[in-house]
Amino acid sequence: MEVYGGDVTVSLGYANALLVLAVLYLAWEQGYMLASRRTKSGKLLPGPSFAVPLVGGVVEMVLNPFNFWEEQRKTSFPGPSNLAFMHGPAHKAIRKSFLALFTRKALGTYVELQDGIVRCHIAQWLQSDSECEIRPFIRDLNAATSQEVFAGPYLDNPEEKERFSAAFMDMTQGFLAFPLCVPGTAVWKGKQGRLYIIGVLKRAAARSKLAMQGGAEPCCLMDFWAQRCLEEIEGADRAGLPQPGHTTDTAMADTVMDFLFASQDASTASLVWLTCVMADRPDILAKVRDEQLRLRPDLNATITGDILNEMTYSRQVVKEVLRYRPPAPMVPQITQREFQLTEDFTAPKGALLMPSLIAASMQGYTQADTFDPDRFSPERKEDLTCQHNFLTFGCGPHYCVGRQYATSHLIVYLAILSMSCNWTRRRTQGSADDAKNWLYLPTIYPHDSLISLHWATGSQIS
Repeated sequence: MEVYGGDVTVSLGYANALLVLAVLYLAWEQGYMLASRRTKSGKLLPGPSFAVPLVGGVVEMVLNPFNFWEEQRKTSFPGPSNLAFMHGPAHKAIRKSFLALFTRKALGTYVELQDGIVRCHIAQWLQSDSECEIRPFIRDLNAATSQEVFAGPYLDNPEEKERFSAAFMDMTQGFLAFPLCVPGTAVWKGKQGRLYIIGVLKRAAARSKLAMQGGAEPCCLMDFWAQRCLEEIEGADRAGLPQPGHTTDTAMADTVMDFLFASQDASTASLVWLTCVMADRPDILAKVRDEQLRLRPDLNATITGDILNEMTYSRQVVKEVLRYRPPAPMVPQITQREFQLTEDFTAPKGALLMPSLIAASMQGYTQADTFDPDRFSPERKEDLTCQHNFLTFGCGPHYCVGRQYATSHLIVYLAILSMSCNWTRRRTQGSADDAKNWLYLPTIYPHDSLISLHWATGSQIS
């Protein structure tokens, strides 16, 4: 009995010690959070007064993402191997290599590929006269476009292409799930999906290099980059230097994976907003159609890069969509040195800052909460006077390299959709006010986008 009692006493002693340590840790965690937000004058930066122990805001982000990101927006200050977190010489080298991907010739090639896929998908949508939630249809269109433009002829197996799309969806879902990576969870499926996609892209990079070495004409982004990488490898060999790290098949696959992820959700969200806003603003859509009829009398002809560059008003509309509803609510930044955030608070080196792109887009512009493409006209020039508030594509050394590609994709979609059909949007209680009730998936979408489309007869838009 005495031994048993002694064991109980010891066990209670351990339990009490662990409890004391846990309480001390939680108290330290709360104190550290508050101390990190304290300015030189002793005031606290805006933000929550309490952090959920151990997991922080993860629970709220999963259960109530709108409120989570809305609170981040209210308290924000505009202002590894993943490309977004690369710095130094390696980052400069790979950014220089990217110049070959977005030349006038390359962008023109992509535009013609985009044209064909957009026409095909819109024709499929119009087979049914019933109302639909347009978001999944646009997602499929965008996925098909990205895959064709980025890896085109190297995703030539129908089963592989279908599995590729499914794996990409698993990746997206993984970002919205509780962060637990064990077999069967959404995060685990997302990880497996990424591994599959990297494997496919690695083989595509190898095939592309062989094709370019054989003298084939570049017909997708992978080809343009493979061509450039081969030149860099040859130059390094002649100089007796190591081959650039970004020229390996694995590195190319990783980077194209980054491109795919960056383009998929962000562009899908912007395409959905573009469709909805045009349904709500027939006056602006009419101006888009006037421009299209003037520039494209033969509506069946493939849009070229040269014609796209003349679509001044359509480009203004697209740019305003990107400002009015930036698809990403924030872009994490790691400070490379001390950064003065406010007059009396300096973020230390290595701090993770998450500037709100949404808040930035609503500052500085004339009547910023109004959709107004004319703000980017040559007369008003708010794209110049407010350029520091247009952060949709980021800024600084990590400014999005694919911004021209993404913008072109939206313009091609608008040009073809505007002249192919008429469409209307039905509002529900959830979408009665698009400014207050968004979906985060993980980019922002309207609460719903219930669209009815109908064929337009020739160029006569009724």
